[in-house]
Amino acid sequence: MNQFYMTPSEVSGLVDCCQTGDHICAFYRSEEERNLIVSYFILIGLEMGERMIYVDGDEDHSNIIEALRKLSVDVDSVTASGQLSILDRKQTYLAGEFDSGRMINYWKDSYESAMKNNFPGLRVAGDVPCEEEDGSLIDKIVEYEVKLNPLFSKNNILALCLYNRSLLSDTAVHNILRAHPAVIHRNTVCRNYEYVPPEEWRDAPPMKQDVDSLLEEILARSKNANKNS
Repeated sequence: MNQFYMTPSEVSGLVDCCQTGDHICAFYRSEEERNLIVSYFILIGLEMGERMIYVDGDEDHSNIIEALRKLSVDVDSVTASGQLSILDRKQTYLAGEFDSGRMINYWKDSYESAMKNNFPGLRVAGDVPCEEEDGSLIDKIVEYEVKLNPLFSKNNILALCLYNRSLLSDTAVHNILRAHPAVIHRNTVCRNYEYVPPEEWRDAPPMKQDVDSLLEEILARSKNANKNS
């Protein structure tokens, strides 16, 4: 099995392992893989009655809608009811210049609204923008991801951040990993021992290990921890 592609049955089991309070990153290699992961992530949230928000990397949402309909999701019904919102980056991350404070407040407000409307929790997924030649956007995004951790861990929020691996340098991947307590790798939700808490972020030493071996080590350590728990 190619490590960058998952079958529907594998994805179903994978996203079912995600827990409330998790802040998870995943690196995808194709839009097909991204839509497969997101559609199951949304499906399970809908089945649990959660409020679901997805920020699509495509302005035309036809691909994710088609993926959801293949899972027998009545997209028109759940969007009309307010349980599911499919947005694009210009409505969220890139509504003008990227502003981490504005985005954090957006998720705070979304969570408060979900609670007021009697949803048991908020489940969010975002295809995170990182297409900028000088790298300044991804640096801002990583700082924002770090700041999000207290919000997610202390509330009934489950967040999945998806990144296009082909657009990222190894340094960017290292920093994204350090900003997330969990990562999806080889069809497994791994507890990420490389995660750096917000209060320690500024003093964390740079990573020297290459990305592929680092992800394999995270996977191995996560599996060992699960065996011993």
